[in-house]
Amino acid sequence: MKDKTIKNSIFNLIKTVGTFIFPVITFSYVSRIFRTDGMGRINFAKSVIAVFSLISMLGIRYYGIRECAKKRDDKESLSRVFSELLGLNLLFTMLAYTALFIYLKLSAKAGGYRLEIGLYAFTLLLTVMSFEWLFIAVEDYKYLTIRSITSQLISLLAVVLLIHKKEDIYIYIIIQLLTAFVISVTGIIHIRKYLYFRRPRLSSMAGHIKPVMELFLVTMFIQIFTEMATLMLGYLSDDTEVGLYGAAYKISAVLCSFISAATTVIMPRMAYVLQNENEEKAYELLKTAVQFILMVGIPLSAGSFIYSRNFILILSGEDFINAVPAAMILSLRTLLSPINGMLLLHYMIPRNKEKTAIIITAVTAAFNILANVLTIPMFGAMGAAISTVCAEMTEMICIVLAVRGYLKIGNVFGKCYQYLLCVIPVVMIAAAARIYIGNIILSIFAGAAFAAPVYFFILYRMKNESLLSGIALVKELIKRKTAHS
Repeated sequence: MKDKTIKNSIFNLIKTVGTFIFPVITFSYVSRIFRTDGMGRINFAKSVIAVFSLISMLGIRYYGIRECAKKRDDKESLSRVFSELLGLNLLFTMLAYTALFIYLKLSAKAGGYRLEIGLYAFTLLLTVMSFEWLFIAVEDYKYLTIRSITSQLISLLAVVLLIHKKEDIYIYIIIQLLTAFVISVTGIIHIRKYLYFRRPRLSSMAGHIKPVMELFLVTMFIQIFTEMATLMLGYLSDDTEVGLYGAAYKISAVLCSFISAATTVIMPRMAYVLQNENEEKAYELLKTAVQFILMVGIPLSAGSFIYSRNFILILSGEDFINAVPAAMILSLRTLLSPINGMLLLHYMIPRNKEKTAIIITAVTAAFNILANVLTIPMFGAMGAAISTVCAEMTEMICIVLAVRGYLKIGNVFGKCYQYLLCVIPVVMIAAAARIYIGNIILSIFAGAAFAAPVYFFILYRMKNESLLSGIALVKELIKRKTAHS
């Protein structure tokens, strides 16, 4: 089981690295062409669709992962549950399209973005047909990785070949839609390896509505929290501020995805373990994941803060230089968001703590909206960044208060002080490289090349349990592979 988890983590890490490299190159390329206002239009339209995708996907992603993971060893049961959830998914997608049509008719603000929103609306159905949650449930990370890398490579090539001027914004959106279409087609073909489609009964579908609606509320509040800053910037500010925030948020989003890559594989494994009532194993999985996030997230968060200006210039160019303060603030999210996601989505949800999760995410979303109302009119993109980080902190406090009754928080977050002590020389080295090396790319590589070995060497000398366990595991795998060959 441990070997499978490691392999899944490696595949998911490769997938995330691809998700890091290709979108970063694409974003860097198109942001220089479309500029702040053009990227602002794209980000606003995508945020609108993200809100309506809540209705479309309901709470099926996390509920589907949990329930299908429990039944993955029985093809008949898996086919039945999947078909019921797919039928429910398609019904709510039609409802989402209806709600979107009404919104476009009634909203004066949306009228100025009608074509962009209309094109991105196709992603509502295409996302449903990608079946990513099913492949996560059966832990087919190899397929997900190959599909992701291939589709993103094709998309990048199409962007470079076809996007050359500011007026090509609609061609860019169409390329994204065609990429999503290819992903959906391959998903429909590959899914037959695990199950067969069957016609669901309405009575059976109705049995899923209550738990799905509970998870819908969780995902709705998470999405509101995630997308509200961009939407409120669009309404309370202008396209330029939306573009600046989007550039700053992109850095933290990529780093968060990188950190979470090796840990998100735990959700289906957690559901499977808890199904067999192995609480001790579930606790060890969580502890390992949180310790990994702390070990990697603390230095990455510090590095993101120091190199915010470099990242903005590399990814977006001089036009986005005013996004640097927001990027520096959002560097804290690089650590907070993966921890919150792990505790809330990958531990509480598999334990059927949906009601508690609803309260936590509702409080976070409400706080975020209030904070945005207060900060955006005064500070624009920087105000949105402040609100986002404060909301992440609020969410973490609520989660800790909620789980302390059945989880030893002190043990899960143990040895955190070691990472904080070891990151001090990392900050000094990175700051020196940032100041004394003029080339913005070379200074990042030089800082990382010197800081990373120092960080892990000090951790090793402090006999950090997580690092020593990781080293021992790698040695064991190498030894085992050598013995087989």
